[in-house]
Amino acid sequence: MKPKLLGIILLLTSLILATTIVSEFQIYEKVEDFAVLADSRNEVKIVDKIVEVPPFNRTQKEAFKLNKNWGWVGFNISLPHEGESGYEAYGVIVSANPQVKVDVVMAIVNETGLDLLIFDGFSEQAWNASKVYATASLDEKKQYQTFWLNGLDGAGNYCVLFRGRKNATDDMPVLISIKERWYAGRILIPKTVSSVSITATLFFTGLTLTLFSLSGDRKRSRKKPRLTR
Repeated sequence: MKPKLLGIILLLTSLILATTIVSEFQIYEKVEDFAVLADSRNEVKIVDKIVEVPPFNRTQKEAFKLNKNWGWVGFNISLPHEGESGYEAYGVIVSANPQVKVDVVMAIVNETGLDLLIFDGFSEQAWNASKVYATASLDEKKQYQTFWLNGLDGAGNYCVLFRGRKNATDDMPVLISIKERWYAGRILIPKTVSSVSITATLFFTGLTLTLFSLSGDRKRSRKKPRLTR
């Protein structure tokens, strides 16, 4: 490649880099992280969290201190990135023990809905009056299910509830994971000592090659013999 052409390419490259750095041009990429347990000091992630779901014929006092005759157990989660661009939240429930055929139902409501459900004894009318963001279930034929949280409205804390649907002697262990996914902006070329130095080096190298080539062209032009009559 001729020095003149190389110099022009380096100059153009340095100008593009400089413009990108100064404008702080951003690109957007999809990122993911797990939801967290509400009110947890160390931001406990909701990843493979074990929930011991009592069978239908036996209940167990768990989170929320629910009336033991109702049989629902659960916990609160928060979604720190709710409201970000392109936001989505989804999860999966799966039997924690492949040897145990669980039969459970899961639902996610907000704290207002939970208060209503507790007040009305988790009746069908209370469920119909509550906003349910996601549901899922496992049974003998389906030991794995994904779910999406729809209609999120910035409630802050969301309540994940479980209820066993079959009679048994032991609890039914279930694993649950909940993820957030959104678009995050990232500066394409951050303004750093390294990026500025590289841009300056490309510019001065390109300028030097271009001026050197132009100087050589002028010298060769002066040395050409002139035709005389």
